[in-house]
Amino acid sequence: MPCTRHLVEVRHHWTEFERRDARVLAISFSPPSEVAAHAGRLKLPYELAADPQRSTYTSYGVERGTTWQAWHPKALWKYIKAWARGEKIQRNKKGDDLLQLGADFVIGKDRIVRLAYYSQRSDDRPSVDLLLAGLDQ
Repeated sequence: MPCTRHLVEVRHHWTEFERRDARVLAISFSPPSEVAAHAGRLKLPYELAADPQRSTYTSYGVERGTTWQAWHPKALWKYIKAWARGEKIQRNKKGDDLLQLGADFVIGKDRIVRLAYYSQRSDDRPSVDLLLAGLDQ
């Protein structure tokens, strides 16, 4: 499942995306039923799609990481801090690929990729400001 914190951060800044007439699509390799339930729990104002075969991941060159990238100390520290703040840590389900890295793309109305951000660790996601800057190009 895409990083819940990242999905919620985009949701919190939704008016800024709307102001730019942006369409947002998050893609997960989890099964469609899990993706739909997750999107409902988070009350996302944008679409969360399922790609269990990872064809979109493959076509955009989003790769699986190494064990070091998945369990990097910086990633673990972020999870520990979130847990200490009382945030619920999402458990991985059987069959989840813990090594699959994420990526974020901003594609202009002209269908040109304006920003391609490939995560280097399991917790590595671009800031909303960076995504919005990609839209402003």
